[in-house]
Amino acid sequence: MTEFKLLGKDFFERDALSVARDLLGKVIEVTDGTGCCSAVITETESYSGFEDKASHAFGGKVTDRNRVMYGEAGIIYVYLVYGMHVLLNIVTGDVGFPAAVLIRSALPKEGMDLMAERRFKKRPDQLTVKELASLAKGPGNLTKALGITMEDYGRQINKIYGQKSIAFIDSAYTPEYLSSKRIGVDYAKEWAQVPWRFSIRDGFSKF
Repeated sequence: MTEFKLLGKDFFERDALSVARDLLGKVIEVTDGTGCCSAVITETESYSGFEDKASHAFGGKVTDRNRVMYGEAGIIYVYLVYGMHVLLNIVTGDVGFPAAVLIRSALPKEGMDLMAERRFKKRPDQLTVKELASLAKGPGNLTKALGITMEDYGRQINKIYGQKSIAFIDSAYTPEYLSSKRIGVDYAKEWAQVPWRFSIRDGFSKF
């Protein structure tokens, strides 16, 4: 695990919107038996509370899938979409109040060999421009590139489980951000329009 400053539990013990904004520019680092890779978080989405119709916990619903949303901040909430894509969320806020932040995209930083192999079965120098740009862009691509799986469900960030850890690392850089409506939640009606998706505004030259 990196020697840099890790984001503590207190960082995530805040409302989901604040955490989603403040995660931009931070680094996620995944270490397992195959090696270590990291990426700068460039896009997030927040889901919060009982009234949020786009949230898995809307109306206070509790299922085997969403139960960790009611737990402690800093817990990993992963789930499948279309039966194949793993999406990474981090639980935020107080115990009993369901909220989480979805990590949508990231800019690869270290471990390009691993990420290229996982995504495209290629070496980094074999990637096309399009493949390189999409390496960890989109929540399903991000988890595949970083090696995050359903086995990580319910684990605490920054802790080691066997040979694996998923760490969130602080950064001195605070980027400007854009907010926009969330993606793929049209069923949530008016809640699909809330500007709870955040992305880095000023490019990646700082990285």
